[in-house]
Amino acid sequence: MRFFAAMMKCVYPVTHNQRMYCHLTCALVQATKIVKIDTFFASIVVKLIHILQSSLHEICDDLRQGRLNDKTTNLEVRKAMEKILKPNPKLASMIKRECPKNNWACVISRIWPNTMFIIGVLNGSMQQYVPILKYFARDIQLISFCYFVNECNIVDLNLELDYASNKVEYMIWLETPYFEFNPFVDASNNDNFNNDNTREAFQVVDLANVELEKKI
Repeated sequence: MRFFAAMMKCVYPVTHNQRMYCHLTCALVQATKIVKIDTFFASIVVKLIHILQSSLHEICDDLRQGRLNDKTTNLEVRKAMEKILKPNPKLASMIKRECPKNNWACVISRIWPNTMFIIGVLNGSMQQYVPILKYFARDIQLISFCYFVNECNIVDLNLELDYASNKVEYMIWLETPYFEFNPFVDASNNDNFNNDNTREAFQVVDLANVELEKKI
């Protein structure tokens, strides 16, 4: 079973934190069944752990009693969670024991013991979250499977299926974005740049018409 670290789909109005809280609770209910964590961005997993840190007592009470606390106000979300939550004092005690106030190292491994890897975007602006993610998941493999942007979804795929900032190599994924390329212009040669032939040659091309190392 996979744990998708993303926002739950439900009828609005419901806040982002309520969705994340319920998603986290569902993952805790099925703690032993989780084998991987899927996420778009590394920051989402870090955010989930921060919610666990700040709402630990509420989550443990919900698991122990088998019902959501009053902070989740959306009725349809509450009805959906009623089908999942059952009183489980043993699980609540385990989570409280594995989340001591001053020691959150390897907490993902302790709570979701069968998790083999975390997969998501770990490079670019998400690289700043990798150290804290490694702290929370020290023994779990991190996989930066693609380079993902909001404007066009997946841009590149990682060929090695591993994460290391100096090893990740991406292959352009042609199915989702459209690429355009500009020729390299030697800006130090102003006379050449102002030449009519140069301006005519300076045109955007698609991927099929890229010429390796072409310069103007």
